[in-house]
Amino acid sequence: MTRCLKITVFILLWAVIPGGFVFASDFTVNALKLTGSDWGYQTASFTLDYAGEEYKQVVVLSEVTFRGGALQPLRRAKRAYLIEPQSSTPVELAVIVPGNYGQGQIRIGLYDVVDTLDQLYDSQRFFVKEIPFDFKRPPALQKEITDDIILPAFVGNTDIFDNDFNRIMLALLHRGKRDAEIAELCGTDVEFVKDQLTRLYREGLIGVHGTSFAPRIMVIDRPLTEKLGPAIKLMAEKMYTVIKGNLPILDSTVQAMVAGGELTRDPNDALDGGAVLYHKYPLVMVLFLWDILGRDFVNDGKPFNIFAGSEPCNAEMGEYMYILTAGDEYRGRSFYYHIDEAGSERIYSGLGDFKIYCQADYRARARNRMPINWNFSRENPDLVFMYNPDRIRIPLSFLMAGTTEYVDNLRRAVDSAYEPDGEPGRVKGLRYWCWSLLVTYLMDHLEQGGELEPEGEGLYTFQRVEY
Repeated sequence: MTRCLKITVFILLWAVIPGGFVFASDFTVNALKLTGSDWGYQTASFTLDYAGEEYKQVVVLSEVTFRGGALQPLRRAKRAYLIEPQSSTPVELAVIVPGNYGQGQIRIGLYDVVDTLDQLYDSQRFFVKEIPFDFKRPPALQKEITDDIILPAFVGNTDIFDNDFNRIMLALLHRGKRDAEIAELCGTDVEFVKDQLTRLYREGLIGVHGTSFAPRIMVIDRPLTEKLGPAIKLMAEKMYTVIKGNLPILDSTVQAMVAGGELTRDPNDALDGGAVLYHKYPLVMVLFLWDILGRDFVNDGKPFNIFAGSEPCNAEMGEYMYILTAGDEYRGRSFYYHIDEAGSERIYSGLGDFKIYCQADYRARARNRMPINWNFSRENPDLVFMYNPDRIRIPLSFLMAGTTEYVDNLRRAVDSAYEPDGEPGRVKGLRYWCWSLLVTYLMDHLEQGGELEPEGEGLYTFQRVEY
């Protein structure tokens, strides 16, 4: 955001509404103004005059939206007022402007409601004011950050990373930039930078390194991808050749199991935990590449849940978190996480970009450590399979023949390229990125070679059973 832009928006936001606006016959909104134009917490204030004879419940809502860009964060704040008959009420409301570039607007709306906890409807709104803005990316920042910054699946849903600034700030911290330099590059003020640094520190995403802040998560930059990228591609090609040769053995094993009465003849038999053997694409990607080889590569053979203590809506990844600052070329499009809780063991995995549905108050519920309801969006429904590990172990062992050597070699290459820099726990973030990229390359090879064909949207849920 240039200084010119700041002045333009500042004048626009500070403009006081001349006179008063009268709505719903009994309400008048006077002197609406905002405290500022920059990113961060601002305040809208005005006086609400009411000429009616009855008590009224009024909800004031602020919405900040972006449009047109790759990231379109949304911020809402609301406050309820009990309006007395024939009164003049001073009103204040937070306006939260996330650190994002692009065009958008601030919208202030007032609603005449019966119950302040009910959903708000357009028919209840008696006042609205829309204030446009345009935060342009400064030229100096465009020169400094030339590649897209990529996050693991679902992490961009969070209000920490649904915006440009916090992604960019982590990349700049990785390059040794300090708060004043970050503010200058991003076209914002130092106080906003410090506020975001405080939040990232509180979330465990950055720490103090020497006399400055540095990321505590894995930052995968271009030098690292140029070092590891060719090795990952080569390993994917070699593993493709091996798996391609093993697939006919898998097929013949399944046929023998059917002939011997050990396996149902119905590929969709939900009462047979081995029926998943008929579904080769999800079988290979999830139960073989991720749940066997990937578990060994990423977490030394132990099951792992990348969202332990969280879920895809809030997406706290802990030691498996990373950001990729080298652009889309090295983006792994596959994800995996394993849940074992309350006697139920499930695996979620997919290859692609997927949308999820989160209940409306999921962020507040997460702060209060309350359970959160979420589902995959109807736009990309998941296919659900029952599986019994004992029923599929022998067939998958034939598929695994000749692959473990490549896995071990790649893990050694990744670990030797890793520089802990005082944060040894980050290696799992690097491994997770690496394996996601390898699965992406490998499944693309198997699909393009005609060995496997995706089922559904490429999104799968596996529920463990004992039958």
